[in-house]
Amino acid sequence: MSELLAGQISDGAGRVIIDCEGFSYLTEHILGGLRDQRDEPRFNVLYATRQGHVITAVVAPGAKEVFMVNNDKVSDPWPVKTPQDVLNLVGRELMGQSDGIYGVSVKQSGSLPQGSAEHYAPPRVGALIWVDEKVAGTVTPEVADMYRRYSRTVGLGTEGYGGFLLWAKNQP
Repeated sequence: MSELLAGQISDGAGRVIIDCEGFSYLTEHILGGLRDQRDEPRFNVLYATRQGHVITAVVAPGAKEVFMVNNDKVSDPWPVKTPQDVLNLVGRELMGQSDGIYGVSVKQSGSLPQGSAEHYAPPRVGALIWVDEKVAGTVTPEVADMYRRYSRTVGLGTEGYGGFLLWAKNQP
């Protein structure tokens, strides 16, 4: 465990502080390494990231169910039939009722919803658009360009991608 937690920050007494990235990392490195009788991965672990937070979705391929690890909380398993079901369940856990943009990937760096580590960078092409509590589409180059226009015209406040999506709904 010490080796797995070596990258996490610690307090003055040397106790490790595990943040959302740490919980996601532990989930992948513990459950992602389990194998079945055929030496196939027992679980597929996906990272889902919105600005400022990351969770993991653990998919049991044969059982057609998924559960989420969100910090120190583990959800009950949910039945899924399609990859779209997984994306909607992940979005519901990660985004809740807030409109926004999030990414899903097998690697945490690939799940960033923005094109760089900069908090207000334009959304990454391929990230998922979450509106009205469902996946409403994916970010295209045109959406990323629209975000750049929004940031120049309106400016960037604390509302992040949610404010952009509200603005975009009212554009011709």
